[in-house]
Amino acid sequence: LFALSQKHGPIFSLRLGSRLAIVVSSPSVVEECLTKNDVVFANRPYFWVGKRICKIEIFSANRLNSSSSIRRDEVKNLLRKLYYSSSDDNFIKVELKPLLSKLAFNITLRMIAGKQHKPEAVKLHGLLQELLKLGISPNVGDFIPFLQWADFFGYKKKVVKLTREIDGLLQGLVDEHRRNKYGFEKEDTMISHLLRLQESEAQYYTDEIIKGIVQ
Repeated sequence: LFALSQKHGPIFSLRLGSRLAIVVSSPSVVEECLTKNDVVFANRPYFWVGKRICKIEIFSANRLNSSSSIRRDEVKNLLRKLYYSSSDDNFIKVELKPLLSKLAFNITLRMIAGKQHKPEAVKLHGLLQELLKLGISPNVGDFIPFLQWADFFGYKKKVVKLTREIDGLLQGLVDEHRRNKYGFEKEDTMISHLLRLQESEAQYYTDEIIKGIVQ
């Protein structure tokens, strides 16, 4: 990308299969796009609202501080598991990658929905892992656009099936929070917080937007 920017300038486009990508390599131009003119580049309501929600309601210092106890609990659980796995004074090999992945998922899920180690949580984790694998696997249609209709290896069918299942699980979480409103408000989960905002600004906090943020 550096060599291309030296040849074509700080802004150039790349055709990645069927996708057109714009590359901005100059810090000053990036600042113009994302700071001074961010509203112009995010003029579609959905993305503008999404940015506002994430910046103010989700990733603010107060929201992150309020979830610090969840992070402590999950780290303690992981350390306890590692301790007991070697409590017989025998050294054993431990594969940390899946444990750290599960740690991140448990923290995220508790912050979002207040759930831990429940059947729907396990199923959601599995579906997201499958979707991630599909996301990094090559798709012929992305590289040869006129072959998109063929759907080699059933790629599109798999993606549609997975996204429908994930959407159903997430809608179930939203509905559960709506039914048990006061119970989840005590935990101050992300979904319960967004549902409170939905009551006053329904057009900005629809179920679809809430599920999109959560996912």
